[in-house]
Amino acid sequence: MKTIGLIAVTGGWLTLTFWGLRIGIMDTESVVLKVGLGTLWLGFLLLLIIALVGRFKDSKSDSTEDSEL
Repeated sequence: MKTIGLIAVTGGWLTLTFWGLRIGIMDTESVVLKVGLGTLWLGFLLLLIIALVGRFKDSKSDSTEDSEL
């Protein structure tokens, strides 16, 4: 189930990012704006993927699943 969530979040993020690039950024004439916003979105995507992969790895090695209250 967690893998499906990772795929859904990453796929949704990529879909919205590429749609936004096509609609918003590619219509402008400024190269600086295109590069700056593209780099910003790429950084956010990279941070999202790093956080999701880190959470996924932590959940695999979580030893508190077997403990009782």
